[in-house]
Amino acid sequence: MAAGTISGSGRSAAGHRGTGAAAGDVVSVREHRRPPPGVVRAAIGFRVDCPEGRVGILTAVLPEDDDLTADRIEIASGLFIVTAVTVGCGAVESVDHSRRRVSIGVVPDVRRSSRPAVAHRVRQFMRAGGQTLTKARER
Repeated sequence: MAAGTISGSGRSAAGHRGTGAAAGDVVSVREHRRPPPGVVRAAIGFRVDCPEGRVGILTAVLPEDDDLTADRIEIASGLFIVTAVTVGCGAVESVDHSRRRVSIGVVPDVRRSSRPAVAHRVRQFMRAGGQTLTKARER
């Protein structure tokens, strides 16, 4: 992906305001550099943000073998019911180690469950030994 940059005053030699790229303007094309897979792998556990806001936590760079080229990342999305979302590695725009943030340029398709599906998963959790808030208060 290439991004164009225009710099200069936009004025001609006579001092009049020009339109477009005048003779004094410099137009350059630079490649938008993506972070290397090693940098993205080091960011596992960081928060992932997209243009619409927080997505979740980076959990894996797939495939996990260091000898193979990474082609997608896995993000854990959700608070109580966690869903795994995968996005292509090309979507990673930046990794900020100081703020522990990964920025992606796409909005992932996070599938939201229907109410009956959520109720089913909660019932499974409760049968597996989960406790309700009222039972915990009785103790």
